[in-house]
Parts: sequence; structure tokens; C-alpha cells
Amino acid sequence: MHLDLQAFRCPTAQQYAMKALTLFAGTDGVEMVIVTVEPSLGRDIRHRIAHLGLPFDLQLCPDRPITDEIRASWSERFDEEDYSDVEVQRVFKLVRVVKEVGL
Repeated sequence: MHLDLQAFRCPTAQQYAMKALTLFAGTDGVEMVIVTVEPSLGRDIRHRIAHLGLPFDLQLCPDRPITDEIRASWSERFDEEDYSDVEVQRVFKLVRVVKEVGL
């Protein structure tokens, strides 16, 4: 599963991410990638995983630079002030932790 939050900031980014996390938890999926400009989202996801006791490991992947092409794609949907202060997108990967059952 892949969730690109584009230029959404909190609280909207958090709301979308938490909804996606809940939906992902109800699947058999192994990995979910979340791309965001919101720097606090990793903390929010970690807290939600712990609060719900979900079997996920949250990994921070290398940041992605925000290119002129990405900025152009956001220009009609977002105000420039939503993303003018950021240079990179944070990339988080949730990996389902599978516990082996003893024989």
C-alpha cells in the first residue's frame, strides 16, 4: 500500500495517515509506504501503533527532494505556503511484524 500525502500538513496529514493505518491493519499487506511533508507524522504514527498494539515496525527511509515537477503538481490543490518551507518529503515504511508460532 502506498499513501502520498502530497502537501497536506497536520492535522489533515495525520487524519489521512491514521485512517490509512487502520485500513492497512485490517489487510494481509506486509508493507505500507507513507510520503509526507509533515515532519511530525512519524511521531504520530509511532504513538498510534503503540496505542493500538499493532504489529508494525516503522522505518524512516531516505528523504525525497521536492522537485519543481512535484511543486507544479501541487500548485492547483494547495497554497504555496503549505509547502514553501520544506525541501524534502519524508518517507516512512511500515512493515508488518510476523511472529512465528512455535511447533
